[in-house]
Formats: sequence, structure tokens, C-alpha cells
Amino acid sequence: MGKDFSLFKKEFLHTHNAYRAQHGAPPLTFNTELDDAAQKWANQMLAKKKLETHRYAFSWAWFK
Repeated sequence: MGKDFSLFKKEFLHTHNAYRAQHGAPPLTFNTELDDAAQKWANQMLAKKKLETHRYAFSWAWFK
């Protein structure tokens, strides 16, 4: 993806956590395993020119 996108992810997480802190919510951390899986799925959908939900999408987020 590149350096600019990596910086975007860091800035986005920082900004999101600043907002969470205002409401007493704990900070989130970046999960590279989940990010890699999501990118792989997005690449598959792009190749198919389709948009589908992965059958484990909600389970990944819930149990990670």
C-alpha cells in the first residue's frame, strides 16, 4: 500500500483513540493479522468484481 497509507492508518487510530478517551473508552490497537485478512478479502472481491460478506466477518471482530 505504501508509506502514505501506513501514516494514514496511524493517524486515524490516534484520532479515533483521542475521541474514545473523551468518552472514557479504552484505546484500540492496530491488529495487523486482521488487517491482512481484510485486505486479502478485499483483493478477492476486487478480482471477482463483487461485494460479499465473509461468513466469519463478525466472528473475527468479536473474538479477536
